[in-house]
Parts: sequence; structure tokens; C-alpha cells
Amino acid sequence: MKAYAAFSIKSFSTNLAYRSEVWLRTVGNFITIFIQVAIWKAVIGKGSIDGIGIQDMITYSILNTLIYSLLLTNVYRTVDERLRTGGIAIDLIKPLRYPLYLLADRLGNSLYQFVFTVIPTLLITWIYFGITQPYSLHHLLAFLLSISISLTISFALGYLVALIGF
Repeated sequence: MKAYAAFSIKSFSTNLAYRSEVWLRTVGNFITIFIQVAIWKAVIGKGSIDGIGIQDMITYSILNTLIYSLLLTNVYRTVDERLRTGGIAIDLIKPLRYPLYLLADRLGNSLYQFVFTVIPTLLITWIYFGITQPYSLHHLLAFLLSISISLTISFALGYLVALIGF
């Protein structure tokens, strides 16, 4: 298990080299959220539709954009690059399970995205637009559980797509 944690840390530290990407992703996320909010304001206006108000849709737009940046579906790109360069032979020789190695690598990348992209974007959009708070602690815990399940499913789907390359 220590080896997989080391690969996650390596992936995290590798991403630290791309500091300008953090600013571009944060600005890009903010612009995406701003456009989505403008569309929802045009559709809903100041009222609500079936009990869903504009603030709920703003929160949805913010969370949707930020969660998308955490998903692990891009694992196929890693496998594709390793296939093209021949590095997959070295990966398969290692005394590690290749799917767990990829999962550790992608989790390190997602942790980096969370710390340096999601949190700053969340704070900026929270200040600028406001976010609806969870109704209760149970709702928040269910949301966090669903995020962890969605990360698992997104990795599995991305890995299945990557296996088509073989």
C-alpha cells in the first residue's frame, strides 16, 4: 500500500511543476460557471420552477463544474501515452497491480486539482455568487459519499476505455 501512496505523492508533486495551469484552470472554471449562471438566470429569472430557485441552480453549476475537474475518466490518456511510448512494458514488469497503480496516479492528480483548483475556485465563486448550504449534516455526508462512489465509477469507466487499446 505504501508503494501506491508513493505514486500518488509523485503524481501530486509532478503537477506542481505546472503552476500557470492552476491560474488558467481557475479562470477557466470561473468563466464556465459565470456562463452557466447567466444561462440559468435567463431561464429562471428571479422566480423558481417547481421549487428550484436561482440560488439552487447557481450552486448546482458551481458544484457541477468543480466535480467534473476531479473525475478520473482521463485514465485512458495515461494508458494511451504509455502504449505509444512503450513505457507500459516497464509498468507491467513492476511488482504492482497496474489498475491500482493507475488509480493511485489519478488520485494524486485529483488531490492536486482539489487543493489548487477546486478550493480556490469554490472560494471565489462562493464570494461572487453565493452557495446554498446543505440542508443537514446527513445531506453533506451523503454528498461526500456519492462523490467517492462517482470517483470510483469514473475511474472504472476510464480504465475500461483504456483497455480497448490492448
